[in-house]
Amino acid sequence: MRERIVGLTDAIRQVLKKHDHPMWWKDICDEIKYSGMVSITPEQEEQTYDQPNFHHSVRKRLSELVRRGETIRVSRGVYQRRSSI
Repeated sequence: MRERIVGLTDAIRQVLKKHDHPMWWKDICDEIKYSGMVSITPEQEEQTYDQPNFHHSVRKRLSELVRRGETIRVSRGVYQRRSSI
């Protein structure tokens, strides 16, 4: 089992808060990775089912935020912070 990415949920919240519009999940992943908001290890960069493993973690956290009511799934793969609507 891979290590949990520390601070990933907060990083997702920050990205969604920064943008007033709905965002595609891959754009959220890219912003988190390239801004250095969290530390992504080489193991988390490994390809699993044709995408980096940390992408799966981001999608899981987005689903959790939707379930908690903090985020809204606008359409397939597109998310927005609840207070932005």
